[in-house]
Amino acid sequence: MLLTPAVFAAAPVITSPLTASGHKGVPFSYQIAASGNPTKFGSTLMAGGLGVGFLSGTVSGVPTSEGTFSGEITATNADGTGSASLVITIGPPLAAQPVITSPSTALAVLGRPFSYQISATNNPTSFSSSFGSEGLSVDPVTGVLSGTPPARPLGGRVHLGHQPCGDWIRRLGDHVHCRSAGAGDHLAAHRHGDCRPALHLSDHRE
Repeated sequence: MLLTPAVFAAAPVITSPLTASGHKGVPFSYQIAASGNPTKFGSTLMAGGLGVGFLSGTVSGVPTSEGTFSGEITATNADGTGSASLVITIGPPLAAQPVITSPSTALAVLGRPFSYQISATNNPTSFSSSFGSEGLSVDPVTGVLSGTPPARPLGGRVHLGHQPCGDWIRRLGDHVHCRSAGAGDHLAAHRHGDCRPALHLSDHRE
């Protein structure tokens, strides 16, 4: 007699993380994941602005309230329903990011003192620059890029820090790129396109 191994069906088991975080007014998304090929999802989470996609299993929306919210998330297949408790922490709104407003070009004479003031909106708390040549440096507090230009043309981008909610980088003469901080994490990851010279110093002498 040929014996066929028995196949035991099982309800889904939630496998996605059971904690998540976000900020008020910032789009939020959390994906419910589960074993057993679920065909339907649900949630009893009562957080303002958030809802669940019953077919996709995505908890998403724009949070309207700060605080810690908990509720049951479920995943269902033909063999039953699995559930777990999800806790979402919503922090305060992110501060408005700085936008650089100072001119995108500056003229300098090689061998002569040079000074350029980085200015920006939204009360920046620190400044830096990608200019790595000898003779030029930026004051991280005042935002003044100064020094004596070396005997060759330079290019770079100016970086404006704004803590604790993230940084913005604008290439002078180019568009703005974001250096964003994850929810609850103030260590940012760069997202830049290709680099190109920006704030140009003249290469003539007097």
